[in-house]
Amino acid sequence: MNKYLSVFCILFGYGIFGGHSLAKAQSTSSHLDFTYASGLSLGYTQYQFLDDEGRKWFPVKPMFAYIAGIQYGPIVDIYGAKVLMSFEIGFGNIKTNTVKITPWRVSGLVSDIAFADFAIQRIPAMLWMTITTETKFTPYVRFGMGISKTSFKEIYSYNSDANLRFRKWAFTWGIGGGIQYKMSNEVDLGLFLDDWITINELKEKLPNYLTPKGIDASFKMTVIGMKIVIHFMAY
Repeated sequence: MNKYLSVFCILFGYGIFGGHSLAKAQSTSSHLDFTYASGLSLGYTQYQFLDDEGRKWFPVKPMFAYIAGIQYGPIVDIYGAKVLMSFEIGFGNIKTNTVKITPWRVSGLVSDIAFADFAIQRIPAMLWMTITTETKFTPYVRFGMGISKTSFKEIYSYNSDANLRFRKWAFTWGIGGGIQYKMSNEVDLGLFLDDWITINELKEKLPNYLTPKGIDASFKMTVIGMKIVIHFMAY
């Protein structure tokens, strides 16, 4: 993540302060685009259930993700470096399979075996700034900020006070990049990687616990896949 941020800062600084002056920036026509991306969302690779006496780690599966938005630009064009702005809404989620656990004896469960599920879903709504070029085959970097709704679920097959299920809205920032190929004047196709990052902890207070339970740190969901850009209006 620090590497992406460093690259973004260098290119952003060049775009804003580089060259001799903004007055010397090249002029170009702007266009309105529809963007759509789909792929996989990644987060934790394994998870430990709160109510599992065995304290085992279970694998977390990457799941389907998508992003759709409207893009406009370039709003700045300096010696071939172009800045685009977009508003995008996405969806990503990760989860475990339904797994067998050994519940704590204090749960009052007679059986030594129970079942548990874990899942996180995130829906971000964000403004993005993308720095790219007009070459046929080009890399790009981007930075975004906005809000997201994150849903957290840790559910057991028996009546347990350890069940967690909540939703939280929080400020979200993102950083990403990719490679894009101009297939025609109307369509671009490429590969991308985006990070959706919230600073807030994913924790909730349970009735029979002294402290909130959940994830102690900020949560980053990474989305990777393919992206298509359709240019449908020029100005």
